[in-house]
Amino acid sequence: MDYKIILRKNWDLVAIGLSLAIGLIGFIGFARTTAAQTLNAGVLRIEYPGSGALFSASNIAPGYSETKTILVTNTGTLPHSFSIATDGGLGELADVLRIESKVLGSTVWDKTIAEIAKNPNSNQVVGSIAPGSTASVEFIAKLPAGVGNNYQGKTTLSFSFVVGNESTDQAEPSGGGASLTTGGGTGGTGVSGGTAGDDTGGTEGVTGATGETGDDGVAGDVQGEEAGTASKATNPCFWWWLLLIILAVVLAIYGTLTYKKEIIFDWVWPIFTAVIAYLVHWILHDYYDPVKLCAYFPLFELALLIIYFWLMNYLENREEE
Repeated sequence: MDYKIILRKNWDLVAIGLSLAIGLIGFIGFARTTAAQTLNAGVLRIEYPGSGALFSASNIAPGYSETKTILVTNTGTLPHSFSIATDGGLGELADVLRIESKVLGSTVWDKTIAEIAKNPNSNQVVGSIAPGSTASVEFIAKLPAGVGNNYQGKTTLSFSFVVGNESTDQAEPSGGGASLTTGGGTGGTGVSGGTAGDDTGGTEGVTGATGETGDDGVAGDVQGEEAGTASKATNPCFWWWLLLIILAVVLAIYGTLTYKKEIIFDWVWPIFTAVIAYLVHWILHDYYDPVKLCAYFPLFELALLIIYFWLMNYLENREEE
């Protein structure tokens, strides 16, 4: 009996098992960190699934439609409304990309990005949210099929939503300074607003200034900031596929160099390389908004590792035969 062959096969099984465990742990951990986003706009707490931008899409074509549901909770002591405005450049699709708001299944308004920016005082979504209550709001981003192919492949990565309550709301006794925080540990804009004496202030969440008349803000009517199709500071993450290509190349080179050679714990280094790639991908989400496939990055790594170990084991067994 060749104990060397048996030992080698056992180590291959251990390597595959560890790869599977690390991949699943990484996937679960990544899913947990990107599970939800929480924003604070004055006394309104904004929550939605995922991380980074509320809408993140590139190279969209006519017929595109995406729905996102957010929860708006009034943490104050007085009733407050909920509105949105826009901030920053509006992008190439501003005149045709539409945003529809719905509450309890009924459409409140349906406007283009340009119309939202032009009439910042008419974008109220919820008239009144009682203290301690939560309102569920749907936003539907859509590019009508009839706009023509001239708009295909263009993006609106330069505008942001601004969310908060109307300046006509009764001021909270403790003031209504706006702030923005991003949850989930990845992505997001990471911007913090300034403070204001009451809810009649400007859009402090955007400028970080202390507004009294609203001149420092976009519209002077809403507070805090919620990223739109993409946040101003980040772009959609493309590193998930680039890092996978790099990992595949490294595994191919490592397998070629170590083939038929005795290296102690040779199965450790491919796994170590995959862990490094995962950490790099995770860190890059401080600068890029995660896309849907980013959540599956650990599983893609796992697939590459399993293919690598299976192929190396197959080649060695074929040589021995």
